[in-house]
Amino acid sequence: MIIGRFEKHESGFLGSLETLTIHVNSVRFIRQEKGADYSLRGPDDGELGAAWRKSGEWGDYLSVKLDCPSLLAPINATMKLSAADDGFYLLRWNRRNGKGNSESE
Repeated sequence: MIIGRFEKHESGFLGSLETLTIHVNSVRFIRQEKGADYSLRGPDDGELGAAWRKSGEWGDYLSVKLDCPSLLAPINATMKLSAADDGFYLLRWNRRNGKGNSESE
């Protein structure tokens, strides 16, 4: 399930998150020097999560963990580092299977 649409900017990505219960505009992926590769920030500059650059059989992507006080539990997602046909980078929610691994929705 797609939960975010982002455009590439100088310092990272800018876009929005949308699920059944969350609607946040002006979400930014900001490049970090230490720790995670990106910090996710909301419109009030509050931290929404972190992202790590990875590579797999489908190419380069970001492994994203969204976690903030409004969530009951963290959300795991991925974003391919290649734009879709419309030019947007799509953030996809990953469901945990019974074995503790993620499955893309």
